Amino acid sequence: MGQVIGSGLLVMLFLFSPAWGKIGGGDVVFRVQDAGNVVFSHDAHAGKTGMNCVECHRLSAKGKSGNKRIMNEIKVGRYCGVCHNAQTAFGVTKNCERCHKK
Repeated sequence: MGQVIGSGLLVMLFLFSPAWGKIGGGDVVFRVQDAGNVVFSHDAHAGKTGMNCVECHRLSAKGKSGNKRIMNEIKVGRYCGVCHNAQTAFGVTKNCERCHKK
């Protein structure tokens, strides 16, 4: 019985959280050495484009394998590169400043 009440309380806290007003809870900052951090805007990606959360969350890069390796993966069409391929959305080649902010 205590677990049911605890779960209900957790759901209530989630639903009434200030972050609930923003899609996905707001922006996510990916810390990137040397190139400048990348701020991923849930509003720009899901809110304005109407993309489904699963479209990106199944592709998300955790960065555990290193920033240069992740960027190489993006350039060949993985992670962000699925859409950021210069056809669906702006490409990552020669557009570094559009994502990386110093």
